Amino acid sequence: MKTHLVQYGNDLALIIEKQILNQLAIQPGTVLEVATDGNVLLLTPVNNPESNAKFCDALKEGNTKYAETLKKLAE
Repeated sequence: MKTHLVQYGNDLALIIEKQILNQLAIQPGTVLEVATDGNVLLLTPVNNPESNAKFCDALKEGNTKYAETLKKLAE
């Protein structure tokens, strides 16, 4: 997914699609941790067990669905 920044007063705002917000259970008021390694911006919902469970489920599904591909990539 690609998105863009929009002007919001004196700041810039990031538009996040509803599908991603739903997947991570992010709603207005959700506290996000913002971090960077100097090249990558990381946004992480803070203390959200529902989000953690959804992520783990998605990870398991992806690992199952793409097991052979992941094995080949690891070689």
